[in-house]
This record gives sequence, C-alpha cells and structure tokens, in this order.
Amino acid sequence: MSDPLLPDVTVRVTGFEAGQNEARRLHCFSILSHPWGWPRVHLESYGGGRWITDSEEVGYFAYSFEHGAKVAFSPKESRRFVLGMAKEWENRSGG
Repeated sequence: MSDPLLPDVTVRVTGFEAGQNEARRLHCFSILSHPWGWPRVHLESYGGGRWITDSEEVGYFAYSFEHGAKVAFSPKESRRFVLGMAKEWENRSGG
C-alpha cells in the first residue's frame, strides 16, 4: 500500500489465515539498517523501548520479518484490505 505522502513506506497486512508466525508473536519491531553501521532492532512495548544490536539476535528478527513478508498480503491486496476495513468502520459509525 503506497501513499503519495509516504512514498518510501510499504504496508503489508497479515491475515488470520496465515496462522501464527514469529513476526506476529514478536509483535511490533523495527529493523534499522544504515550504510555506516550494523543493522539493529528497536522494540517498543508498554515499558518503553529497547535496542538490540547483537548480530545473532538481529538475524533472528530479520528471519522473522522475511517469514512474515512471505505470508502477508501483497501491497495491493493490503491496500484493498485496509480500504475495505475503513469503509466497514465508516458504515458502522453512520458516516
């Protein structure tokens, strides 16, 4: 799902039919890669944020992300799904 205001952002939705997977179990994480340093992972939770820099742990999150991407809807399918959900909620609220 691409947005003209955020051209470098892609949204991918994972449906329930994909089943349980590590990316879903791990919940919310970001993998940051920079040309001048090593990749790192940022986790955000109720208690605050945490950075992971250990290469083995970062590799685990990268694997989990790749697996999640394989079972997720395509960007086009994700866009349809999100727009459909928005329409459904709009109809529920009478707007």
